[in-house]
Amino acid sequence: METKTCEICGQTLPLSVFSKSYKGRCKDCVAKLTREKRNGTTNITHRSINWEQRRYEIAKDMLCALYTDEGFDAREKNDAMFEYQDLDSCAKEAVRYADALIRELKK
Repeated sequence: METKTCEICGQTLPLSVFSKSYKGRCKDCVAKLTREKRNGTTNITHRSINWEQRRYEIAKDMLCALYTDEGFDAREKNDAMFEYQDLDSCAKEAVRYADALIRELKK
Protein backbone atom coordinates (compact mmCIF):
# COMPACT_ATOMS: atom_id res chain seq x y z
CA MET A 1 0.00 0.00 0.00
CA GLU A 2 1.38 3.39 -1.01
CA THR A 3 1.56 6.06 1.66
CA LYS A 4 2.23 9.77 1.84
CA THR A 5 2.82 12.30 4.62
CA CYS A 6 0.22 15.01 5.18
CA GLU A 7 1.73 18.50 4.99
CA ILE A 8 -0.58 19.74 7.76
CA CYS A 9 -0.67 17.06 10.45
CA GLY A 10 2.53 15.24 9.49
CA GLN A 11 0.97 11.77 9.65
CA THR A 12 1.97 9.12 7.13
CA LEU A 13 -1.28 7.79 5.72
CA PRO A 14 -2.53 5.69 2.77
CA LEU A 15 -3.07 7.59 -0.49
CA SER A 16 -6.80 6.84 -0.33
CA VAL A 17 -7.29 9.28 2.58
CA PHE A 18 -5.74 12.24 0.75
CA SER A 19 -7.79 15.03 -0.76
CA LYS A 20 -8.09 15.19 -4.52
CA SER A 21 -8.16 19.00 -4.44
CA TYR A 22 -5.29 19.49 -1.98
CA LYS A 23 -2.93 16.69 -2.93
CA GLY A 24 -0.56 17.18 0.00
CA ARG A 25 -3.26 17.17 2.68
CA CYS A 26 -5.33 14.38 4.18
CA LYS A 27 -9.12 14.67 3.98
CA ASP A 28 -9.43 15.16 7.75
CA CYS A 29 -7.11 18.17 7.71
CA VAL A 30 -8.91 19.68 4.70
CA ALA A 31 -12.25 19.26 6.46
CA LYS A 32 -10.91 20.76 9.68
CA LEU A 33 -9.41 23.78 7.91
CA THR A 34 -12.61 24.29 5.91
CA ARG A 35 -14.70 24.28 9.11
CA GLU A 36 -12.31 26.73 10.78
CA LYS A 37 -12.42 29.09 7.79
CA ARG A 38 -16.20 28.92 7.69
CA ASN A 39 -16.44 29.66 11.42
CA GLY A 40 -13.78 32.36 11.30
CA THR A 41 -11.53 30.49 13.71
CA THR A 42 -8.70 29.70 11.32
CA ASN A 43 -5.41 29.22 13.07
CA ILE A 44 -3.06 28.28 10.25
CA THR A 45 0.57 28.05 11.17
CA HIS A 46 2.92 27.82 8.25
CA ARG A 47 5.97 25.64 8.40
CA SER A 48 9.18 27.60 8.68
CA ILE A 49 11.21 27.94 5.51
CA ASN A 50 14.12 25.56 5.17
CA TRP A 51 16.62 28.12 3.88
CA GLU A 52 19.38 25.58 3.28
CA GLN A 53 17.06 23.54 1.04
CA ARG A 54 15.94 26.71 -0.72
CA ARG A 55 19.60 27.71 -1.19
CA TYR A 56 20.33 24.34 -2.77
CA GLU A 57 17.38 24.63 -5.17
CA ILE A 58 18.29 28.16 -6.24
CA ALA A 59 21.98 27.31 -6.71
CA LYS A 60 21.05 24.23 -8.76
CA ASP A 61 18.83 26.31 -11.05
CA MET A 62 21.45 29.04 -11.35
CA LEU A 63 24.16 26.53 -12.22
CA CYS A 64 22.06 25.34 -15.15
CA ALA A 65 21.38 28.92 -16.23
CA LEU A 66 25.03 29.95 -16.00
CA TYR A 67 26.33 26.94 -17.81
CA THR A 68 23.78 26.96 -20.62
CA ASP A 69 23.75 30.67 -21.37
CA GLU A 70 24.78 32.06 -24.74
CA GLY A 71 28.42 32.37 -23.68
CA PHE A 72 28.83 28.60 -23.58
CA ASP A 73 30.71 28.39 -26.90
CA ALA A 74 33.14 31.13 -25.90
CA ARG A 75 33.82 29.40 -22.57
CA GLU A 76 34.63 26.17 -24.34
CA LYS A 77 37.19 28.04 -26.45
CA ASN A 78 38.66 29.33 -23.16
CA ASP A 79 37.95 32.95 -24.09
CA ALA A 80 39.38 35.18 -21.35
CA MET A 81 36.38 37.54 -21.34
CA PHE A 82 34.24 34.92 -19.60
CA GLU A 83 34.61 34.57 -15.86
CA TYR A 84 32.92 31.16 -15.67
CA GLN A 85 35.29 29.06 -17.71
CA ASP A 86 35.02 25.86 -15.74
CA LEU A 87 32.40 23.99 -13.76
CA ASP A 88 33.91 24.91 -10.37
CA SER A 89 33.70 28.62 -11.19
CA CYS A 90 30.10 28.21 -12.36
CA ALA A 91 29.21 26.34 -9.17
CA LYS A 92 30.73 29.02 -6.94
CA GLU A 93 28.92 31.74 -8.86
CA ALA A 94 25.61 29.84 -8.63
CA VAL A 95 25.97 29.63 -4.84
CA ARG A 96 26.83 33.33 -4.72
CA TYR A 97 23.63 34.14 -6.63
CA ALA A 98 21.62 31.86 -4.33
CA ASP A 99 23.05 33.53 -1.21
CA ALA A 100 22.25 36.99 -2.59
CA LEU A 101 18.68 36.00 -3.41
CA ILE A 102 18.14 34.46 0.03
CA ARG A 103 19.48 37.59 1.73
CA GLU A 104 16.97 39.62 -0.27
CA LEU A 105 14.09 37.21 0.50
CA LYS A 106 14.80 37.31 4.24
CA LYS A 107 14.36 41.10 4.39
